[in-house]
Amino acid sequence: MNVLTTAAEAKKNDSQKKFDEEIAEIWKNQHQYPIEERLTPTMLTIIEQRRKNIIECVKWIYHLKGDFACKAPLTTTTMTVIH
Repeated sequence: MNVLTTAAEAKKNDSQKKFDEEIAEIWKNQHQYPIEERLTPTMLTIIEQRRKNIIECVKWIYHLKGDFACKAPLTTTTMTVIH
């Protein structure tokens, strides 16, 4: 279980790093474009709100996955042999 948790955490960190790099690239490009080619302030606000929502959803998913892994009941099956 620890191996799976560690692997999930590493994947989450890698994804967060890639996401942060791409967002930084978007903001950098916005400042380099001519004004008529830039996104409108409304679009930038919408993108920022969506980014925050995605981050919160991912946090909850990883939180729930961890809770589920810790609280999931262990089940065993028994077989009855009938002669």
